[in-house]
Amino acid sequence: MKKLFLLTGIFALMSISTLQAQVRIGENKVPEKGAILDLNGTSYKGGLLLPKVIITDMEKIPDTFSDGVVQGAETVAALAGLIVWNANPGSEGIYVWDGEKWRRMMEVVTPVIDPAILPLGAGSLSGRTCFDIGVTEDVNTRGYISGRWIADFAKQSSYDYIYTAVENITNLRFMVVDKEGCVVNYTSTGTGNLASGETATLKVNFKPTLNSNPNIITRLRTNPAQVKIYAVYKKDTTEVAVPLTANL
Repeated sequence: MKKLFLLTGIFALMSISTLQAQVRIGENKVPEKGAILDLNGTSYKGGLLLPKVIITDMEKIPDTFSDGVVQGAETVAALAGLIVWNANPGSEGIYVWDGEKWRRMMEVVTPVIDPAILPLGAGSLSGRTCFDIGVTEDVNTRGYISGRWIADFAKQSSYDYIYTAVENITNLRFMVVDKEGCVVNYTSTGTGNLASGETATLKVNFKPTLNSNPNIITRLRTNPAQVKIYAVYKKDTTEVAVPLTANL
């Protein structure tokens, strides 16, 4: 009988331990299988409110973090997957720390639809295409070249790109392909359905540290870092794109 009580106690402790490994908030029920944290309930409805922080340097943990061990750190592999809401004006959004830098969720990514293979659309997409921070003519000539405008992203990192419709179009949106990590995020206004002559604007926020990035500024002018911007819309039943390439 004592052995039976002992085994029963062991199984009870194991059950408690298993339940504590998962947490459900919002309802007194067992969490869904596979979920460590389950935020669901029937008595109260709402969402997950992320902590608000101000990120000014996308390659560092903010100094405002309470834990002094990670304040201002440039590499914290253990925090990879950390999610916050960036409350810095002009860069608001959900950001994920990848261990070395912050990445905005669902913004500057390679689109599911590759706009590069879409048929060419009508209208114009205008904005700065040459930033000249690579400023090299050949492998033996490096440095600034007089008489050429050179962007200083530390002073100005936001640039507007404007699409102007020349016909009535539907489902206009912008796509940004940034394979080399030059962009922090982007926002758009005026997208959707446009009549001929109407415009939509894309604001691209480039990284303010680009002028000191050796992978960018030492590039040849014949092989610059590129950010490809597309105004994509539906013409009848076909998706079409108007492209623009920003060379850095």
